[in-house]
Amino acid sequence: AYLSGETSLRVALQDPEITKQQIVDILRRIYGDQVTEPVDIFLHDYATNPYFYGNLDIALVGVTRQTFVNYAAPVGRLYFSGSGASAEFLSILQGAYYSGLDTANAILEDIREGLPLGAEFINDTPRV
Repeated sequence: AYLSGETSLRVALQDPEITKQQIVDILRRIYGDQVTEPVDIFLHDYATNPYFYGNLDIALVGVTRQTFVNYAAPVGRLYFSGSGASAEFLSILQGAYYSGLDTANAILEDIREGLPLGAEFINDTPRV
């Protein structure tokens, strides 16, 4: 499940058994009493993990497609990709995957055209 805001913090701090029961209750409302109790549940606590502290790629109100284009734009020979560079699949694995493909193709295109990697174009003229 993907949770955000106060809900994500509540779930991160509550007993995993409570979370498991809440999930089962939701599934039973959708699919009926045929839903059985899970054997186990795995939760990753991004809220207190020192490498994340709850941080996730989130698009703020007013963000446009151009924001993602700018975020993924190369700087010299340094290229960027990842789930945060994907307007279509922000914050999920598919975003990272497709963004990586786009970046790889941009590098190949620059190599094929004999341009310095990361060249920017202004009025169809390469500028490094």
